Amino acid sequence: MAGSKTTVALGERDREMLERLARMRTAQAQTVTRARILLLRDSGETLVSIAERVGLAVNSVRLCAAKYLEGGVEHALSDGARSGRP
Repeated sequence: MAGSKTTVALGERDREMLERLARMRTAQAQTVTRARILLLRDSGETLVSIAERVGLAVNSVRLCAAKYLEGGVEHALSDGARSGRP
């Protein structure tokens, strides 16, 4: 997986924050799922196995990992601004 375009390498601080977030019961389900994706990807899981574990499509898992690589943890956990009428 070292050559993968979506390989995630979390720092200790990011990992701790994501593990806390993944255990929270008051956080949005979408945010918890994204935290779990990043943690699983960091541990070496494949995109397909992560998708099966969290119940999403492989492309959704790939997008979350790509967003992490673009802008870090906060970018991967949040939704960006959408086009269209407010």
